[in-house]
Amino acid sequence: MSVRHTTSLVLKALFDTLGDVRGKRFLDLFAGTGRVGEEALRRGAKEVYFVEADPRMAREISKKAPYDYILKMDYKKGIKRLYLDGKKFDIIFADPPYDLGFVNGVLRALEEFPLLDEGGVLVIERSHREGLDLGDWVLVKERRYGDTVLSYLARRGGI
Repeated sequence: MSVRHTTSLVLKALFDTLGDVRGKRFLDLFAGTGRVGEEALRRGAKEVYFVEADPRMAREISKKAPYDYILKMDYKKGIKRLYLDGKKFDIIFADPPYDLGFVNGVLRALEEFPLLDEGGVLVIERSHREGLDLGDWVLVKERRYGDTVLSYLARRGGI
């Protein structure tokens, strides 16, 4: 699977919409090169965890972030591991490969292993062709940038 980078336009829009991330706990799922998590660190996030299955990409991230904050595994195992370690996040960003069915898998995994803190936000970068099966999630807002959609979600009852 090749890595599709979050564009500069989408990266800027993401952080403009999130606002101040200083002191927040941030999870970057399907981290790729770690660009989004790195930007969260640059903007003052308290801690950033990266989950990336591709060993080459995980090595790239390790050049920019503390090694013990990088989970070299698929997203389901990463979510479960973080949950079992008692982690909670204010912001979870997921950028799975487009059109391969991962989007709703992320939603289901985060329902089973709730990592999002009360009042937190889950942002999924996805293709506009991919639908969302919301389940226990509430769609707060969406923004479209060409083929890319940023979907901002909260846990039902956690808004």
